[in-house]
Amino acid sequence: MAHLTKEVFKTLKKVWRKLTSGTAIKVGELAQNKQDVYFQYNINYLNKYENLSPFNLNFDSSLQLAPKKQHNGLHGVFSDSLPDGWGMLLMDRLAFVGKRAISTLL
Repeated sequence: MAHLTKEVFKTLKKVWRKLTSGTAIKVGELAQNKQDVYFQYNINYLNKYENLSPFNLNFDSSLQLAPKKQHNGLHGVFSDSLPDGWGMLLMDRLAFVGKRAISTLL
């Protein structure tokens, strides 16, 4: 079984899920190399909880390659959590105005 390692992948991001109780649990890790994005479930999550995306993610500890064309090269469940076009435009504008942005939003 392959594992995500810093030697093979450029970035490693832990994926967390917050339960209704407020408890944060580690779901797995997202990783990227020069060509692709991968996800791997945490073994402890597999033993206790359900699949985040039953139609698109295998519920096992395998490295799972994200589709290249759909969802901006991410797995759908993670792409859905990103800002849409309007949100990205607002983030760009906020980055442009810098520290003055907070007073603009209030």
